[in-house]
Amino acid sequence: MFTKVIRTLALLLSLLVLITSVGALLNSHLYQAPAILTLCGLFLPVIIVLCLFLLIFWLAARSFWVLVPIATLFVNYPFIIAVFQVNSGTTEVVQETQQPIKLCTYNVQGISYGQTELTLRLLADFVRQEGIDILCMQEMDEK
Repeated sequence: MFTKVIRTLALLLSLLVLITSVGALLNSHLYQAPAILTLCGLFLPVIIVLCLFLLIFWLAARSFWVLVPIATLFVNYPFIIAVFQVNSGTTEVVQETQQPIKLCTYNVQGISYGQTELTLRLLADFVRQEGIDILCMQEMDEK
C-alpha cells in the first residue's frame, strides 16, 4: 500500500515536472507569454534537479515511467547545455590588458514607442561619448 502511494506521487510529480518544462520551453518561444509560463521558466533549475531525482527513482523501480524524466531532460537540453558548459579540453590563452572594458546594458522596452530614429541617434551619441566597448540591449524589437 505504502509503495503504491509513493509510486503514484512520483508519477504525478514526474508529469508535473514535464508539463512545467514544456511551459518553460513555450515561454522562451512566445512573444508575450502568459504569466504562468514565465513562472515555469523561473522554476526551471529546481525542476531539473527534481527531474534527476525522479530519474533515479524510476530507474531503481525499473519502471517504464523513467521515460517521463528522460523526456523532461530532453525538452530542457538547450537550457542545460547553456547553464552547464563542458570544457572540450582545448584552452586558449587570453592576454591581460591594462585597459578596462566598458560594458553597458540598456532595457529598451520597445525603444521609445515609435520615436526609434531619434532614440537610436541619442543612444549612439551616448555610446560614443562614454566610450562604451560593449552594448547589451534587452527587449530589442524588430520594429
